Amino acid sequence: MLKKIILALAIAVTSTIGAVAQSKADIFPIPSAPSDLTSLQERTDYVISHFWEHCNVKSILSSQQKFINAFDTYVKLMPYGSRRVVIRSIYDLLSQLEKNPKELLFVAEQAEAYLYSDSAIVQSDEAYIPVARAVATNKKINRNDKDRFERQVRLLQDCNVGMPAPELAFTDSKGSRTSIAAAADTASYSILFFTEADCTDCIMARGRLAANHTINDLIGKGLIKVIALTTDAPSSDWESQVSRFPEEWVVGSATDAEDIYDIRQKPTFYIIDRGQKIVSKNTPIDDIINLFNNMM
Repeated sequence: MLKKIILALAIAVTSTIGAVAQSKADIFPIPSAPSDLTSLQERTDYVISHFWEHCNVKSILSSQQKFINAFDTYVKLMPYGSRRVVIRSIYDLLSQLEKNPKELLFVAEQAEAYLYSDSAIVQSDEAYIPVARAVATNKKINRNDKDRFERQVRLLQDCNVGMPAPELAFTDSKGSRTSIAAAADTASYSILFFTEADCTDCIMARGRLAANHTINDLIGKGLIKVIALTTDAPSSDWESQVSRFPEEWVVGSATDAEDIYDIRQKPTFYIIDRGQKIVSKNTPIDDIINLFNNMM
């Protein structure tokens, strides 16, 4: 019975998505999965792998809203598909756009909104990097349009999980110059917390970290360092807030942080290990607390 329910759900989900896509976007036919594919991932993989087969790239700019509707459907399918199929389908689309720079730029702007921005439907660095790189390396796209995508590619590559954490110098709350590596000292993990003075979400995240007994215990044992940095020059508002941070934290200002780290919203958290490797980025505050609660 359970297997039948799962099968019915898989068919219903993919059929509904296909129907909505077809009604909204007749710029090209959205594929439907064969009925003999039984799992949600199998059905989604089929649709994703065949999604761009009938896309006429020359019609993208003349039917922008219809393309956006289709792209919206495509992105919403991604979490249900396999990584290999999703990435391959992105390259399939890019291969069709390579010789069409205006269309490529338009599609990249949709990918930026749907996959990269702070309000992205499915925020995925892995899915977005090939698109941004395609714009950055296309010789037919002008320099002004390419600059933004080149910067994104650089930050995403430098700040990827598993990469060495980029070194960042900053001025601490006492006015001394130091760096992330120096501030981390011998701690097993550093929580790098990019914040700002007038950010309500930042204040709430700070309060939750500061109140967590487990994290405080790990800080007391020297196993964790919290490094809280504003990306703005120190202002009177910021200086007045510094006293509200736990005295065990390292607090400072790094005005060039956004040129070195991938910071799309505030707060942004990175977790860095003792070897100064990035083990987590853009980590929600709930996940950070759960992670360290489970260490005890």
